[in-house]
Amino acid sequence: MGDLLTATTQFLKDYGYLDPRSEVTSFDDVELSSAVAKFQKFDANHQAVAKELGLPAVVTDGQLDPVTQVVLEMPRCGHGDSEVSAALGVGGWKNCHGADNHHNAIVLVNPNNMPNHLAPHFHEVLTRVQKAYADIGLLFRFTWMQSGQKRDILTDDVVEGATNIDFSFTIGQGWIGLAIVGNGSNQTCQAKIWCQYHYPYNPSDTVTQWTTLIKHELGHNTGLSHSSGGVMNPSIINGLPPEWSESDPSTSTLKYWFSGVPVEVPGTEPGPPPPDSGDKPAPGQPLSDEFRLWDGTKTRLFRGIG
Repeated sequence: MGDLLTATTQFLKDYGYLDPRSEVTSFDDVELSSAVAKFQKFDANHQAVAKELGLPAVVTDGQLDPVTQVVLEMPRCGHGDSEVSAALGVGGWKNCHGADNHHNAIVLVNPNNMPNHLAPHFHEVLTRVQKAYADIGLLFRFTWMQSGQKRDILTDDVVEGATNIDFSFTIGQGWIGLAIVGNGSNQTCQAKIWCQYHYPYNPSDTVTQWTTLIKHELGHNTGLSHSSGGVMNPSIINGLPPEWSESDPSTSTLKYWFSGVPVEVPGTEPGPPPPDSGDKPAPGQPLSDEFRLWDGTKTRLFRGIG
């Protein structure tokens, strides 16, 4: 029980629900209950998890019930939920226009450590992400270096212009994606920031969930904070459509920032596969397929929540 209390307290501190200076000694601590209740109200996965597991709907009463414990362990973004600081960098590019007079940003992908389970689907994932943003008025050009040139991953065109985002794979420390959050009032065409992805992240639905994950981190790069529900929910919601849907809490903001007028996507044919970077990391465990659930007497495993 002590380990569960420690892990829960640290999670709530890390993600902005509990004061880092708090000294919690039991689950009866009022400060802890208040923080748990805030988490229950914010993360939109609680009710879906309860339905999937056949358990009663979560009451946002601050009790660390089994469903809340499952959601606490779900793969999630590395940012806090209550407030995401823009002090680390600038992005968004809401005033950045290219030759065709539309909003655009150039992403430079480092293929080192690209996981084996993602590589065969990478073109499809990036195509979905690109179209989703292009439909609301922002064109991301996904590129990597080949023979000293920056080439479009999806068309193989040479791409001129400054890189806006460095995109790389790494081992996350308790997160599956992390990005510098854009500053909505201070963009320039030269603004350069970054996003990183946890390469062992191996969900059962690779294309759908990696599409959502990359959309989420690029959303941070544009200046979006977390939302309750939708793409910017801090833990991935299963089954989201590839586009920015009208029901997503972030869609109206993105359309306001980037005009909402669809941008034409260059080319239709995929470019060459990623350059061989040597031995790639082996796929990790399917983090979105299996969670530990504590029922008060023993630990049980439930599958299929992502």
